Amino acid sequence: RFAGGLKTVAESLAELDGGYADARQLQPTLLALHQAVKIKLDAMAQTIRLRDEGQAEAALALVASDHVLAQMDTVRTLTAELLAHDTRQRDAHRAELQTALVLNRLGVAALSLIGLLALYFYLRQGQAARSHQLELKRLAQAERERLEIEVRQRTDSLDSLGNTTAAIGKGFAIGSAALTALAFFYTYKETTGAKALD
Repeated sequence: RFAGGLKTVAESLAELDGGYADARQLQPTLLALHQAVKIKLDAMAQTIRLRDEGQAEAALALVASDHVLAQMDTVRTLTAELLAHDTRQRDAHRAELQTALVLNRLGVAALSLIGLLALYFYLRQGQAARSHQLELKRLAQAERERLEIEVRQRTDSLDSLGNTTAAIGKGFAIGSAALTALAFFYTYKETTGAKALD
């Protein structure tokens, strides 16, 4: 079992080395952790050997010695440093993530605002175009009504002129018919020698 535990410890230390490979400031801490773990494992191996040899009191004395206990405290202290570093890194990443989320929300809000402003100006421009079209229609209708009045006045005056011309033409026709009738009568009278027409 001890050999399996040694393998697990070696794998854990290798995993720590890989996880902190980029953290140069932690390399001395990792080195000290490796040394403290080695000393503790050597003490455990010696304790197991002593117990196997029947020297149980010596094994207990070695386990309870100040040197072994100090190495265990060193392992705890170094592990606490690594955990504190991880906590600081996690907090820094969390702060960066929070900042990114806030900036993302601000960006989305800004884009939404720009979209709303674009829509507002588009609708405003459309309303202005519709108002301009209505004004043009109103002006065209007013011009049409003014022209209709002017055309009506001109056609009325042309109509009355036509009526006058027609009346004059009728007068000439009647006068010319009367003159022609008189001329016929006169010619008849002269030709026949009649003195009066009955």
